[in-house]
Amino acid sequence: MPRYKMVSTQVFAIFGRYTPYVEGLSIDEAFLDVTSSQRLYGSGETIARRIKDDIRNELALTCSVGVAPNKFLAKLASSKSKPDGLLVITADEASDFLGPLPVRELGGVGERGEQELARYGIATVSDLRAWPAEWLADRFGKWGMLIHDLARGIDDDPVVTDEECKSYGSESTFDSDVGDIDSLCSCLATHSQRVGKRLRAGGKLARTVTLKVKFADFDQITRARSVSQPFDGDDTIYSIACELLREIRLRMAVRLIGVSVSGLTECRQLSLFESPRGKLDQVLDSITDRFGRKGVSRGRELE
Repeated sequence: MPRYKMVSTQVFAIFGRYTPYVEGLSIDEAFLDVTSSQRLYGSGETIARRIKDDIRNELALTCSVGVAPNKFLAKLASSKSKPDGLLVITADEASDFLGPLPVRELGGVGERGEQELARYGIATVSDLRAWPAEWLADRFGKWGMLIHDLARGIDDDPVVTDEECKSYGSESTFDSDVGDIDSLCSCLATHSQRVGKRLRAGGKLARTVTLKVKFADFDQITRARSVSQPFDGDDTIYSIACELLREIRLRMAVRLIGVSVSGLTECRQLSLFESPRGKLDQVLDSITDRFGRKGVSRGRELE
């Protein structure tokens, strides 16, 4: 892991040569907004080729790159060009490119969503486009409008740099819907640890915890709670998230659950009696950095 981190830092440094607008998704994946860099470095495709060349020449590594007008299309283009390709999707090409793809290729469409759409004969993106926005909104709510736009190559989500980050979150979609609250709390324990680790790595404290729950019928709700004392501990995030979950009436099984924190700050009033849990979180972070998630976990994360 230390070797991976070192190389990742070098790769991201190459990204930074061409644009300050870099949104890291993981140790080896990022979105780059090069809109304001094209006058200096050339077109998006030219910048992509220069980045690929720099990474190959300096680090002896390959990478796949997607160039497109928005994040959704760029990520899709990147995945289609693996392991060492470059694919450009222009705004004019997006419709023809997306049409024959299965709906599973759209962001936010998992196995359950694919099955739900199949009930109406929707298997490809072209099939999805045949249904009006009003029907998708009535049947699937916000998710319906999301896939309506993605099927047309519409994605207004901006590239968000670390400096602009206003919240940290983690969520997951289950392979099978979950109705047991203890299992849901176990999942929240894992997400709370991930969010807490990102808070501490960024030197941030938060004031608000938000719980996100999506039911089997795709109806989604969020609940939030703020506290007076800023926090960065896993225990605080987990306890508040579980409290919010237990206050919700689980009218049916859950297909997605997640937790996020906001109200970020870098300072707090010191307490006279500091809890040793902060030290424990830091120790667990260091073990996770070195050995990954399999190195250690809390008992509450186990089913």
